[in-house]
Amino acid sequence: MLAVITLFAMLMVEDANADQAVNHTSNTQPPDTSPHYWTGRIEQNTTWRDTVYVIGDVTIVSGAILTLAPDTKVHFMPYHDDTQDGLDSTRAELIVEGRLHAHAGGIVFRSANAASLGADWYGIVVKRGGIADVSNATIRDGLRCLYAKMGGRVTMDHIAFANCGKQTAQSFSRRSAASDSLSEQMKAMIKRYYTEDMTLRLAKKVAGGTTFCFGFTVIVLWGSGNALSDGSYSDSGLEGAALVLSSAAIGTSIGFPLGVSLVDPYDSFPKTLLAGVIPIGLWRMGNSVEESGFWLASIVSVISSLTVSELSRKPPQARRVSVGLIPDPKGGLSAVATLRF
Repeated sequence: MLAVITLFAMLMVEDANADQAVNHTSNTQPPDTSPHYWTGRIEQNTTWRDTVYVIGDVTIVSGAILTLAPDTKVHFMPYHDDTQDGLDSTRAELIVEGRLHAHAGGIVFRSANAASLGADWYGIVVKRGGIADVSNATIRDGLRCLYAKMGGRVTMDHIAFANCGKQTAQSFSRRSAASDSLSEQMKAMIKRYYTEDMTLRLAKKVAGGTTFCFGFTVIVLWGSGNALSDGSYSDSGLEGAALVLSSAAIGTSIGFPLGVSLVDPYDSFPKTLLAGVIPIGLWRMGNSVEESGFWLASIVSVISSLTVSELSRKPPQARRVSVGLIPDPKGGLSAVATLRF
């Protein structure tokens, strides 16, 4: 009798352990203390911490917030999606329809395979109405890494992207060579910027500006002449010398600065254009198309364009936005963008 009772108790314990195991593996929204494997929908405010493994698409539904504690590591199982849904049925996604707060510092989204060559998981997908606040974090090894659909809002600060996109060891060597080539081109541009003779550069600018000035003048004069001939400007008073001066004014104020900036890729075209337009504009505001005033305004416009073009020159590395490529020895390629204020 004692043996029967003992056997019955052992069976009850085994059944309870089995039920507990089933509940654990099927639970798609465990409490904060539950390890570690996730898939399915997050329908209430939830916090992830330590190391979390994602084995299928995880969707933060509208109205729910997923918060990541400091130093949380989110590992996506490579080429695995239990839900077989989303944008990629073969790769896991973190889909944001509600809110994702991942700005505590030290947070990493990556493949569970430490030797990944990329594209092991899809990425963080921010859908319309979703909000992702990600800062001081690393996102790597994904096919898209971070993808916001129309209407999705993403706030980023101090984000490192690495090994994103489909990479192979073969493509690494080709892209590394391309990156080296870009570096050499940049060095050549910087050398040209500092060593080019100023007199020669100004001569080129004058030639380029004059060519475009003449071209714009001819085009505007030809178009205005056609308009006069068909009666479109019959009451405008544009005829004879006035028509020629008006066409030349447009050619000087727009064509000349454009030609100058096309010759010099290091100047600021908006500033150069403004310097060319202002003198001609002041001449036109005087409600007079006297030839003497036009020549004075044209000379000032040309000199201003050349002067501002020279003063606004900046070397390539001083541009406001620059993008660099950093190869990864494992076969990846990272893009690093720098914004200067």
